[in-house]
Amino acid sequence: MNLICLRSKVNNISYLFLLFLVLTLPNSALPVIVSVERIEPLSGKTITSARTIALSNALKTAVENAAKEINPTLDAKSLGKLINENPISYIKSYRILDENRIGDDYRITLEANVDSEMLKDKIKGLKVNNVKSSGKPSISIVVLKIPESDPIIKTLPLSEIKSEITRVLQGGGYKVQEYMGDIRLETYVSVKTSESKVGRSMYYALVNVLIKVKDKNEKVLNEVSDSLYLNGTDLTQLSLEAIKQAGAKAADKVKLEFDKKWNIGQRVKSKIIIITFVGFSNYKQYELLDTLLANSTPGIDNITKRIFRNDGVSFLVLSSINEEDLAKTVDSQNTPGFSLRLNTVSSDRIEFSVVEEVE
Repeated sequence: MNLICLRSKVNNISYLFLLFLVLTLPNSALPVIVSVERIEPLSGKTITSARTIALSNALKTAVENAAKEINPTLDAKSLGKLINENPISYIKSYRILDENRIGDDYRITLEANVDSEMLKDKIKGLKVNNVKSSGKPSISIVVLKIPESDPIIKTLPLSEIKSEITRVLQGGGYKVQEYMGDIRLETYVSVKTSESKVGRSMYYALVNVLIKVKDKNEKVLNEVSDSLYLNGTDLTQLSLEAIKQAGAKAADKVKLEFDKKWNIGQRVKSKIIIITFVGFSNYKQYELLDTLLANSTPGIDNITKRIFRNDGVSFLVLSSINEEDLAKTVDSQNTPGFSLRLNTVSSDRIEFSVVEEVE
């Protein structure tokens, strides 16, 4: 018999044997692979110390996420016991996917191989209080970089866009979790930048966000996308703000689709609310607020009119949430260089003062 043919037959037999072993293993014996990103503030720490803390917290989170994947009904008390009792012992191996310093923070992203058998045995020994379902689907979010993006995307904490999407969905009463949910939002981010050196250097950032809505079987249920174009003098801050705003806009579209699909009746009938801002010190403050209200404030369907006065400007917005909730949402927006002070909230009216930050 030809030696090459013999080797081929042996390889085929080996492959079939390994495949048989994999297919006949119980689900609990299969490895649980978890991807985690953690950020640790550098404040008062060396980079080595911040890295050590970030790594430790990431591994703890990996164990927690794996436990939730094995038993989605684990309550907070049971999870606390797992995390507080030598969680690193459940880690078989891990590999660091990315780590770097971003401003005053240290970020680390890793993939951990969790010992599912050991973890399952531990969970069996816990007195678990099952968590009742709220009736709405649970949602998990993963954020991925589009390879064709400009290099600036490597320096941006993509956890920020995940936080924005989470904020929008949780504001609508949806449960967002780190481990696999009933619905998975696969979020793709692209950043393209350019620079103008005519006079004062000015940067431009174009961000595109695509969200694929998938079920547990990886079937694509829907796709939404949004984009945002911003300019400014700080490229990193500009790009970060753009991905956050674009992410919030895309998330609002996803939320609207969810509300229709699951007949969520928490949104009130849209009505006109007048939001007034007084105390502007420069036009850029107005431009930022206009952009935030028009593009990335959940609950605002659109701006129907802008009325300029000597002491400020009023936005007539079509809103699908009540005045109190809308005031809280606007107040939570990121406004670099100034803050907002809520003056009054009444029927159909909200008023803020613009307070410039003193450096």
